[in-house]
Amino acid sequence: MIKKLFLFLISLWILGTGKAWSLEIEGALGIWSQDPWGEIAYKGDALTMDKNLDFDMKDRFYGRLRLNLPLVNFYLGFTPVEFDGEGRKDASFRFGDVVFNGTLPFDSYLSIDQYDIGIFWGIPFLKTATKVATLGFAGINLELGINLRVLDIKAKIEQETVGKEEKSFLIPIPMIYGGLFLDFGRLALEGEVRGMNYQDNHYYDVVVRLKGILLKPVPLGPSLFVGVGYKYQNLELDIKDIEGSLELTGPFFEIGGSF
Repeated sequence: MIKKLFLFLISLWILGTGKAWSLEIEGALGIWSQDPWGEIAYKGDALTMDKNLDFDMKDRFYGRLRLNLPLVNFYLGFTPVEFDGEGRKDASFRFGDVVFNGTLPFDSYLSIDQYDIGIFWGIPFLKTATKVATLGFAGINLELGINLRVLDIKAKIEQETVGKEEKSFLIPIPMIYGGLFLDFGRLALEGEVRGMNYQDNHYYDVVVRLKGILLKPVPLGPSLFVGVGYKYQNLELDIKDIEGSLELTGPFFEIGGSF
């Protein structure tokens, strides 16, 4: 028993020291089909995303970057969110300091660009240990950290006979991050969760991704991969005269590399 344990620890050391003090970078560019649902109000009446504002699914590009360092890891991301439409409402409504004629069409616009910077840690040697334990079939990695997401929000209503009203502001949102990664060699299944809940506000972000390696010339060298998956975001906001609830859901596709 002691001999087997000793051999197991030696295997961990041999497999783990190769990357223990290395820098690993992973970056990806993708496209996310964003389907909005919810409502928004600015000093007045609530307007629904689908019926009143005429928002529909949009495809938006996004980018992400991971830096895995010996002692700490970093995450950077940018996700633009933007919708526009020709809205209608059954009665007059107030948006900001302007009262609009709901029986006539109006132009609606909403953008919520998302900027992420995160810091996280994995469990040392967990992936290596699980690979050894499963005879190389799968490596499991768990990550925990914190994520700061800055929302750049812009909302606008414009009507020819009345005028326009708009509101823009930045909101920094600290979030808890957790990740689960299953590495099967050429394929990997990944899950990421970010969340915040404070008083009447909450923000949840869930990502599920299946990633496959397209090209990897040498075992420990750079690789090219593609990923497909699904994103879900749920935002409840009551701040700076803005009240709203928003869900963004939809599939995504990405291509990236690591080295």
